[in-house]
Amino acid sequence: LVEVWMNSVHSCAPPDNEIMNSKVTPPPVILVGTHADAIEQAGKEEQMTRVPDAASSPAHSKKQHKLDYRHEICENYFREIRDHLKDKPSRFHLVEEDFDIDNTVVDSKLEGLKRKIVEVASQQPYWGEEIPARWLPLEQVLMNLRAQGHKVIHRSLLENMNQAGGVQISTDELDLFLRFQHEIGTILYFSTELLKEKIVLEPQWMINALKSLITVEEMFVLRHAPSVSTMWYEFRNGKLYLELIDALWTKDRNPDLHDNKDHLLLLMEQLNIIAKPTLCIDDESEIKELNYFFAPCMLHVEPPREVIFPEPHEHTESSSVMCYVFTGKFLPAPIFHRLLAACIAQWPLATKKREKTIENQIFCGCGVFQIDNYHKLTLHFSAYIIFMRVTRQGIKDKTPSPKLCVEVREFIAKVLNKLIGYLGHSLKFEEFIQCPEYNGESVNSLIPVDLLKENAEVRCDFHDNIIESNKFLKFWFEGESDPILPANNTDGQDEDDVDAPITQEHINHARLCNALTTVCSNALREILLTNVPPPHTDIYKAILAIEAMLKKQLNKDQVKLVFPDPQGLYTGKVEEFDTSLLYTMIRNVSSVPAPSNGWGKPPNDNPRDTTLGASVERIRIYRNHISGHSVDGKISQPDFEDYWAEIDEVLREIEIVIGNHGYLEDLEKRKNQAITPHEAHELQKTFQEYKKQTEGK
Repeated sequence: LVEVWMNSVHSCAPPDNEIMNSKVTPPPVILVGTHADAIEQAGKEEQMTRVPDAASSPAHSKKQHKLDYRHEICENYFREIRDHLKDKPSRFHLVEEDFDIDNTVVDSKLEGLKRKIVEVASQQPYWGEEIPARWLPLEQVLMNLRAQGHKVIHRSLLENMNQAGGVQISTDELDLFLRFQHEIGTILYFSTELLKEKIVLEPQWMINALKSLITVEEMFVLRHAPSVSTMWYEFRNGKLYLELIDALWTKDRNPDLHDNKDHLLLLMEQLNIIAKPTLCIDDESEIKELNYFFAPCMLHVEPPREVIFPEPHEHTESSSVMCYVFTGKFLPAPIFHRLLAACIAQWPLATKKREKTIENQIFCGCGVFQIDNYHKLTLHFSAYIIFMRVTRQGIKDKTPSPKLCVEVREFIAKVLNKLIGYLGHSLKFEEFIQCPEYNGESVNSLIPVDLLKENAEVRCDFHDNIIESNKFLKFWFEGESDPILPANNTDGQDEDDVDAPITQEHINHARLCNALTTVCSNALREILLTNVPPPHTDIYKAILAIEAMLKKQLNKDQVKLVFPDPQGLYTGKVEEFDTSLLYTMIRNVSSVPAPSNGWGKPPNDNPRDTTLGASVERIRIYRNHISGHSVDGKISQPDFEDYWAEIDEVLREIEIVIGNHGYLEDLEKRKNQAITPHEAHELQKTFQEYKKQTEGK
């Protein structure tokens, strides 16, 4: 549980490389153990052996010994927590000193904790920042509304009170005020398109709303129609149906919850308490929202060992285990929960008969899905790794279908990439294959897919066994024409040999690279040059005006490109700026307004944000996604078509704002343009260099 909370904190932290390089301070966490008074001694024997006789040692009373024993237990507990987190990125958040607090007395350690909180807080960069005095009347308004029993108010009510007050603040400042109140925990408020119209005055009320579903008495549910009872039992397996919510949050039973049901559900989704599955129909041409939510908080049962490590059976056979290992050893649980939600929407849960009941195969951190009549997918995660295995049942044919495995892999990878972008995380994952001897003991027995593709045989150092590459790759990468070289590379081919054969997937990647480095860069360049912030007359003067700030934003190579003259005279050329640098300049120098979700975050798609800022942000996201393929330099045909259509749409939206510059025609020409192996190789090198630069910033 501690790790869950620490991961939750870390998911809001800056990138790990900035923390480790001491560029930023991570949100601090102080470990506090309450109810230290409740710690009991192991037993009478323990007490007799450890407590000296009071007469023989009056200075060391039984009371003092009890305190010493309790202190030892607490120290061991804190040490175990720190040992558990020592190899995890969330360890950076821990403050050195821990506190165990006695709840039955006025513990002197409580004062020490207060002093520590102030000490740690005073070291944060925001400490000492002044709060506008004109905010105080609005703070009092919120307090009064809360005292009157209001749980939720419309933002318009606060706006009207602001206008009627003696001291008024602007709409933008009101947004800042609300975000500040949210950050310090007095309200719940999100400025997203779907949530910005309401303000929750009591954050605890939202928790009580979820509690009302979890703790409802079974007899109350049974008094409803059989369908409600069925849905209540489904809720125990993580499915929260809208009909169940309607039955429990009625006007007479829970009027506040009934009146604010839609907003509460959106809040729970925003906070990753629940997730809404969507069903992809006809190759994603149609997206259908289902009438239930996935509630991972309801899943408490750990998966049985036989689910994770199935025993051999004469009528079943499993694929190799595909693994997504997240770099930085960090995978926020909400990402996996939303992945499970997507899988629940895509495939039915597998079932298993236990005694007289049939149970869905859904567990805490694991799900088993019935892909078709013969195949099952087992998906689970541990720490920062997602594992998946496809198993087939059969008598004559029990070998899992490679075609189906490829479809599963592409679906999972696509969902993960979209979730990472949607949730605003700068996460990356790499593909591995699990050694067949793996038994959960070490990640050193996971073999990189790239290594398997490059060698006919690979040795697992952990188990000291040889793995035949094709045997394990065939399930997940069928149809990919990567030549697997002999282990000793007898043909002498160098990896930089530009005459090496390239596949259609290499060409797809190269064409996307070409589109981004030419057409998209030209569009960004035009946006930068035509959106000069006043009072400047050209973009070069605007750049010089914030030179000091820009040099902090750019890496060394970019600084040399933008400010090449050591005398300080601007001699840089916008024509030489790549997509990454153009994005930074548009964001920091130009007059282009930020998209509705802000810079650095995926723009709104429902409704779609079509502003220039949103278009710039989408190009950045596409380049980041495509650069993630720069190691193997391949993109499947379906992904290529998706990316190309998205780029086409963004360029179309840009030209609506800035006028026709021929970007769409240029893009269309490049879609089927012939690309030589040398050109593909050079484009891949360009994107590899871009990837290194962005990771090293």
